[in-house]
Amino acid sequence: VADWPAARLLEELRELVYTAELIHNFDGSGHKGVTLDIALHNATEYLPTSWELLRLGYLGDPMGPRYGHPGSPADAAEEGIFRLPRFHGPHDLPANYEEAASRLHYVALNMLGVDVGNPWFGHVAAVFSPTYWHDALAASPIDTGIFTFCCNMTYESLPGSLHLPCGKLFVGLRCGAEEDTTPGVLGSMDHAILQNQLMWKPHNLLGKVFARWHGDAAPNITYHDTITFMESNILGNVLYAERGIKLLVGSFGPLFGSERGALLRRFAVAQGIAVAWAMGPGLANFTAEGHRADLNFSSRARILDAVGSAGAASLLNVSAAASSAAVAALERIWSEAARARGHQVELPRAQVQQLRPRKARSHPKCRCTCPSPGVAPTGTPASGGTCWAIASAMAARGATRPSWYELAAGLVAAEGVAPQVPAPALLR
Repeated sequence: VADWPAARLLEELRELVYTAELIHNFDGSGHKGVTLDIALHNATEYLPTSWELLRLGYLGDPMGPRYGHPGSPADAAEEGIFRLPRFHGPHDLPANYEEAASRLHYVALNMLGVDVGNPWFGHVAAVFSPTYWHDALAASPIDTGIFTFCCNMTYESLPGSLHLPCGKLFVGLRCGAEEDTTPGVLGSMDHAILQNQLMWKPHNLLGKVFARWHGDAAPNITYHDTITFMESNILGNVLYAERGIKLLVGSFGPLFGSERGALLRRFAVAQGIAVAWAMGPGLANFTAEGHRADLNFSSRARILDAVGSAGAASLLNVSAAASSAAVAALERIWSEAARARGHQVELPRAQVQQLRPRKARSHPKCRCTCPSPGVAPTGTPASGGTCWAIASAMAARGATRPSWYELAAGLVAAEGVAPQVPAPALLR
């Protein structure tokens, strides 16, 4: 990579943008958005946005000033950066559900390949379909809430606006006249990539992106790096029936073996979506403790859940049902995690570090790769079995570089069970 000419590096960077995961994290943060309870029991046929939840009554008084302008930065960001039509209700809130539904889903572009997605906003990551790039996605070079809080002096000067200790929370952020938040779209992302690098220049984001995608071993990143994403929002509803959500990723420490983890599995089965578990930082309160230097933000540490078992063949991107032995092995580890958790919200990190590697131990024996465009991933047998695989958006979009993905076989092989299922299929 170091010897590539500039033109090739730019083309590669563009490809990385369009093949990086589109991530929406939810449940378990201070951000007022959808929760697992709402996702499971709400009657809508799509994952509701925060504005829709407000109009549906989930967040309290839909006309209360708390969520209006300038009490919340969302309206200023959506109208100022994305040029969306203004609301007509009191406090610049949506006057009806139609107005609420005219806004957007907040999405992080996972260029750094963080296994848990965007841990600042919750313990569950919904990976959205890359097809939204074609006609429904606009990408700001920076989290628009951060820009509004820290760089938009017009907003900050308003009576009632929120103020954050930006220098402490968002280390390395640069605000200045040369910064431009104009969103990018498919085929026109170069300016957004450049502005993302300029606004977070001390982080050397481009260097870290190339190192994590092309390095022999993906280098670790910091707590502060995880907030430097490009905000690549979907201007529309994400429909379950249209496979708008490709994958659900749960953070192992806060959720595995817990009641909320069980809600995640139920929601996944109800909507026919595969679930994977990621190590992540292993913290229930990421924003309070994430600055710790010993945390690992891996790019290659997901394991597919055997959730759905007998009906798994109907799950999106899962090639076949898991065997009863594989499901039993998973449930043994789940019960062990539940016992270790007890009544605590958070599974102790020491237990996370013991339980998670048991499932990951055999991963080097069973991975899958997409070596060239349009070629289905191939698996290496583990313990004589074949792999139950899941590929990422890169496979669906025909990525050209070899890229490795963890497989569900690692989940059960540590228990001595060899999954006997067909070869994997490409994501759609």
